[in-house]
Amino acid sequence: MARNRVKLTICGSEFMLSSDESVEYMEKLGKEVDREIRQLMEDNPRMSMNMAAVLTAINNADRSHKSEATADHLRTQVTEYLEENKALRAEMEALRRLYS
Repeated sequence: MARNRVKLTICGSEFMLSSDESVEYMEKLGKEVDREIRQLMEDNPRMSMNMAAVLTAINNADRSHKSEATADHLRTQVTEYLEENKALRAEMEALRRLYS
């Protein structure tokens, strides 16, 4: 896949990024980051842009880790359900043979 270059403006600062992701996706991420930083600075006028950017990064890292933990938990549940289903099918087949 070709690398896409995109210019993002976040809180008035321009950033040139290169990514395998689509330009539209990168612009969407840039808008989300811009909105989060601006919201933090609006909620606390004494917060600098650097502080708001770091807090935004920490919040996003926290969401990422929690999402990964949730996905891991769901994968474990699905695996358990598949194993239980396999055991029940084997039991059902054994009962079918017994009563046939």
